[in-house]
Amino acid sequence: MGKIIAARQDGLCSRLGSILNAMYLAKKTQKDFYYFWPDSEEQMKKWEEIKTQNNFRSLECDNEKNIFSKDFIESFSMGTSFQNPGMPYGLKQHHSVFKTTLEELIVKDGDIYISHIPCFNYINGIDKKDYYENMKNLWQQIDFHPRIKNIINKARKIAKQLGNFTAIHIRIADVALNELYKNTGFFVYKFSPLELVFEIIRQKTKDNKIVLFSDDLDGAKVLQRYCFAKKIENIFVVDEFIDNDIQDENDRAFFEIALMGFAEKVYTGDSNFSKFASRVGLGEEATYISQVFSNQQRYDLIIHNSDNNLILKPLQEAYKYLYLYTRGRLIKKPWSELENIAFKALGLDPANSLYKICILECFLRQKHYEKAEAFLADIFRNDFVNFIKDLLNPMMIFKDSFFEILSQVHVKYDKLHLLYLFTLKNDKKLLGAPSRIKNHLAYRLGQIAVTNSKTIGGYFRLPFNLIKEYKQYNQEQK
Repeated sequence: MGKIIAARQDGLCSRLGSILNAMYLAKKTQKDFYYFWPDSEEQMKKWEEIKTQNNFRSLECDNEKNIFSKDFIESFSMGTSFQNPGMPYGLKQHHSVFKTTLEELIVKDGDIYISHIPCFNYINGIDKKDYYENMKNLWQQIDFHPRIKNIINKARKIAKQLGNFTAIHIRIADVALNELYKNTGFFVYKFSPLELVFEIIRQKTKDNKIVLFSDDLDGAKVLQRYCFAKKIENIFVVDEFIDNDIQDENDRAFFEIALMGFAEKVYTGDSNFSKFASRVGLGEEATYISQVFSNQQRYDLIIHNSDNNLILKPLQEAYKYLYLYTRGRLIKKPWSELENIAFKALGLDPANSLYKICILECFLRQKHYEKAEAFLADIFRNDFVNFIKDLLNPMMIFKDSFFEILSQVHVKYDKLHLLYLFTLKNDKKLLGAPSRIKNHLAYRLGQIAVTNSKTIGGYFRLPFNLIKEYKQYNQEQK
């Protein structure tokens, strides 16, 4: 008989969510439950350097022996040899493109790999109310390490002392500074601008206490101080309830999950951390900022609530402008207005290709081709390889729309046309081959751009030399 296996390699609550899902489906299908607990993904390990420099929260997961009891591990763990199976229930396909039924899972012979996504989203026959009730119950049934049990009990006592409170989780760190996300905008919708969180607080504090949770401890305190300055009381940061016995990131994470789960309501930008806490504590989904405010309201509120005392670190502020830019695009704000927003973002994060793409898009939408040519010439001279790498990244949120408008530019605009030809030729071919980058056209064109930008004459010859190199490269590929 096949097994139901929890299969995630990323954050703590994604893993715990997949474990609860696997336990739930094992119960429904009368199969055996197991889980993998692999090492953290490489990008999470790299995050540790950024985290330390900025007082951010860790993304790495602790060893299972520090989380679960010895009996739980011996009974259900399949170890760390994770092979990223996840097809089709785990990692590879999004639940929106795969559907199955509970009956099919019951009769299936092979192993079934499960992710953290709520089961009713892709399994017909799962009752939503029953699912959420089981999430609460199964959370209580996991046999955690004695230390974790003690931490959860501490959170319970503090929640009782607090009384009724609302939890707000502010995600403002990893999506804005993690190289995997910040240069592509892929998770911009998960970002929680402080201006929007402040508006929720302003509306909620009439009848409730607020406890702020965040992946950026300094950012949460910035918001708390701002609220105090606005005479809004009863605002707490979770740090205020953490004692010396909670020594490491693992302890802290479980304390926060537990405390958040005792709230009356949980608000989130979009993080599995807060969504998981809401499911196991409240037996319901957390409330998204996007459910509270429309795109138009979010755009207006970010502008209206902007204040010099509500400022984060530069890269986070830049990402806030990206959030504003994307909302502005959706509500069809003038491209001239969006251009100003994109330049503000670039001013705060000058090396970010994403903001350069935004600016180029604004120029092209307004038919300011000469401006686009001059702007692109500077990219050719200074950062062409990184620009192309980010532009062709499958996670780049504006790739398709940018290619579309770029394809409409007249060939007389040499640099824009060259960029179009290059992207058309190399889309899906550039990424994934860093060892061959020096032989790739992007590198060769970048070298020419650098060499020719050293003199006035070279600058004027640059477009012709780039086209010549492009043709030479094509000949070599035949």
